[in-house]
Amino acid sequence: MTDIHFGDFFYRLIRERGMTMQEFAQRAGTSASTLSRLRTGKRVPKNLPVDAWAEVLQLSIEEREQLQESIELAQAPTSLRKRIAHAEALVASERVEREQVEEQYNTYRQTHHYFDGYWLAYNYSFLNDGRLYRSLVHISGSDVMWLNKDNGAIQYNYRGTIEMLGDKIFVRLHEEHSDTEYVQVTLNSLFNMNAPVLLYGLASGISAKNIRHPVSFPVSSRMALVYIGDEKMPRNQAQQFQEIEDSLGAFIPSGIVPFYPEQLGSDEGLRTCLELRPKEDLDAVLIRLLDNHIDPSETVLWAGF
Repeated sequence: MTDIHFGDFFYRLIRERGMTMQEFAQRAGTSASTLSRLRTGKRVPKNLPVDAWAEVLQLSIEEREQLQESIELAQAPTSLRKRIAHAEALVASERVEREQVEEQYNTYRQTHHYFDGYWLAYNYSFLNDGRLYRSLVHISGSDVMWLNKDNGAIQYNYRGTIEMLGDKIFVRLHEEHSDTEYVQVTLNSLFNMNAPVLLYGLASGISAKNIRHPVSFPVSSRMALVYIGDEKMPRNQAQQFQEIEDSLGAFIPSGIVPFYPEQLGSDEGLRTCLELRPKEDLDAVLIRLLDNHIDPSETVLWAGF
């Protein structure tokens, strides 16, 4: 706030209400010359009828707080204002530096195909039947393959593209043999510097149809992707990969655990990224992460009626 002069801030509040300084002076019962001296800094803002002026301007609670803060800063000794301004400049500089590092790391992730490999994706079924899906995702450069199975048979096979913006990831998918079904996935990433670990966010699309659900609706659900191996996994860990592929499908929540395949060994990297305590249940945490927090009778957000 120290980078905003009280006079400039006060003048901006007035102009945002479509008033001139003269009009505000008349409505507030004060002189235009007093307002002019306040605006230019020739008068320190002391003993001002802040509540009355706030009523005239119909300020929000936040704007009232900002106005009061600007008054207090204007009344502070010059040396103190300079120290505060210097501290804020340091914070701003650190923020810019952090943003530059994030941008450079984002560029690194894109050019080095950081997210390439295989992932297990988890989300509640778009049928809103309370089941959790375990799907297999393959990322290769900007290309994505998304395999859904149910009862051992391929249910849906999606293909699409992946894009990155900072620590956000956007995946656009379409059903491989159809041009009528699309899914948009927006994800955050949790990672260490050596390998990707977890992606989590929101999937949006159109609900599937079957005999019990003859009408489809737009639908959204939380989603988590757990990294399980690089591009060489199907060749170097063929048995484990096949076992994982055989585990795909839709399950009641208690039947889908463990989320991290036991055949891959330690889940310590995932636990570290989630900052879990030693005895905290990883599966319970992921169940909570996927909970869409809506009506108990619903497990996904439907745009239906």
